[in-house]
Amino acid sequence: MAEIDGVRQWLDRAAEFLRGQLQWFGGQIAPGAVTHVAIPAHPSRVDNTDPGRYRFEAVANLTWRDDPTAVHRAAHALRTTGWTVDMHRDPDFPTVVTVVGTKDGYRMQARTEEGYGGIVLLGETPDIVLYEDDPLPTPSPAVTPETLSPGALLCYECDGLGHCPVCKGRGWTKGGSTGRIRCRECLGSKVCPVCGGAGELHIADLTDEARVHYPDLG
Repeated sequence: MAEIDGVRQWLDRAAEFLRGQLQWFGGQIAPGAVTHVAIPAHPSRVDNTDPGRYRFEAVANLTWRDDPTAVHRAAHALRTTGWTVDMHRDPDFPTVVTVVGTKDGYRMQARTEEGYGGIVLLGETPDIVLYEDDPLPTPSPAVTPETLSPGALLCYECDGLGHCPVCKGRGWTKGGSTGRIRCRECLGSKVCPVCGGAGELHIADLTDEARVHYPDLG
């Protein structure tokens, strides 16, 4: 798959912006502490949709004293600079409190634990489609007007293609939580449900319902 022009460069700039925001965030929570932000070299895919979306994820660990006011400084720093803030306590580990800030698709978190001096910072860039949707090649027709069998006509449903005209012979169409759902026309068989993949129908075998599609037969 080919990258969409300019998207990777945008993601790289977003990652550097996120790095600066996390360094600023760490300085607000733990004044004087050095915030070393780790960001991988390549963005990660975040879902199974088609086409998939990508983002950079960052992490930083702050060495700080056990300070119950740190979580409130984190929330205040985000809120006063326009971030939407959510604060929650882990129901399974009630000593762990997380402050989450979201803004313009970016996300930052500060995780603190009572009785523990360390603070974990997490960050994410906005999710974005990075690669062009690479369409599958359309299969060749099963039959053409020149290659019809004697006494046969092109299938009225697929016009000789043989493959399902809805999913183009893929067996799936776009949709659902994963980005792909089984084709409702061919039920995943990939072939035309009328001719069964032959691309043609023999005149002698046509039903009255099928003959309606061929008015020249009389």
